Amino acid sequence: MKKLLIVSMLAAAAFVSLPSNALADPMFNGQISMNGGATYSSSSINFNGPANIVSGTAYGSFSPAFSSGCYACVEMSNISLTNFTPETVYTATLNGETTSFFLKSFSYSETNLGFALSGMGYASLTGYASSPGFFSLTSQGGKGVNVSFSSTTNVPEPGRGYA
Repeated sequence: MKKLLIVSMLAAAAFVSLPSNALADPMFNGQISMNGGATYSSSSINFNGPANIVSGTAYGSFSPAFSSGCYACVEMSNISLTNFTPETVYTATLNGETTSFFLKSFSYSETNLGFALSGMGYASLTGYASSPGFFSLTSQGGKGVNVSFSSTTNVPEPGRGYA
């Protein structure tokens, strides 16, 4: 009985000593769509200033802060296609909420109509744990100025672990 009591007390102490946000930060899901300007070559994509969140395109966990859209609230990072290192590709802050996407891997294709980049990584949103996600970036109109991109997250199935 003493051993059971000691084991129970140790387990309770370990539970209490967990960081307070370890159990409080839920995963999130949803999508957010953005647009902006960029130039690109076979080696890089370079953004021309801040981008916008398109009004009405945010849904799921993104919806409360970003559904109304915003102008020039998205900071973009240029992407090297030849010397790629995993990095944060965008950060957007509006109404006290911040979202960003850390791109870990990507695939890229280019045609005379434009380019398409898609990849996997992790999205973050204020108040939530980082969630596995998908990032997509496309151009419209040749060596184009206009690009659109989206970040999508999915809540993992119960019992499925993500590193």
